[in-house]
Amino acid sequence: MSSLSEPPSPAGPSAPVVNGPPTFPETKKRLRADLILLFVTLIWGSTFTVVKGALSDASPFFFLAVRFLLAALIFSALFYRKIFPLDFLSLRAGVAVGLCLFLGFAFQTYGLVYTSASRSAFLTSLLVLWVPFISLFVEKERPAASQWAAIGVAIAGMWFLNRPEGGRLNLGDGLTILCAFFLPCRWSF
Repeated sequence: MSSLSEPPSPAGPSAPVVNGPPTFPETKKRLRADLILLFVTLIWGSTFTVVKGALSDASPFFFLAVRFLLAALIFSALFYRKIFPLDFLSLRAGVAVGLCLFLGFAFQTYGLVYTSASRSAFLTSLLVLWVPFISLFVEKERPAASQWAAIGVAIAGMWFLNRPEGGRLNLGDGLTILCAFFLPCRWSF
C-alpha cells in the first residue's frame, strides 16, 4: 500500500513513479549535457576571435582554402570507406550543401575583415531567423506565432547591438548577415 504523500500507481504498488523527481543518473546526464553545450559554445565563440586574428596574416579566401583543405584531408582519411562510392543524388546534394557552406563561410570570413569578432558572432547567430522563412519556401510550412515572436526579439537584439555605434550597419555586418542567410540554407538539402 502506498503512503499518503504518494498517489498509488495505476500499474500497481511495485511500478516506478513516472513523474517523480529526476534520479541521480538523470541529473548527472543533464549536467554533463549542459557542460558539453557550454564547452561547444565557448569553442564556437572563440573561433571568431581566432579567425579575426588569422586574417591579419592571410586573405580571407586563402585562410578558408587552407582551413577546409585540411578538414577535407582529415575527414577523407578517417571516413574514406563511408564516403565512396557516391551515387548521383548524394553528389548533387553534397554540391548544393557545399555551395551553401562556401557562401556562408566566405561572407562571414570576409565580413570579419570589416567588423568586430563579437558583432560577427552575434550576427551569425541570427541564422535562426532565416530558418522559418527557408522552411516556408522548402516545406511550405508557415512560421508559428512563437517563431514570429522570437524573430521580433532577435531583431530587437540586433538593433540594440548596432545602435551604440550610430545605428549603422557597416560592410562587414552586411556580409555577415548574408552569411547568416546561406548557412541555414544547407539544411534544405
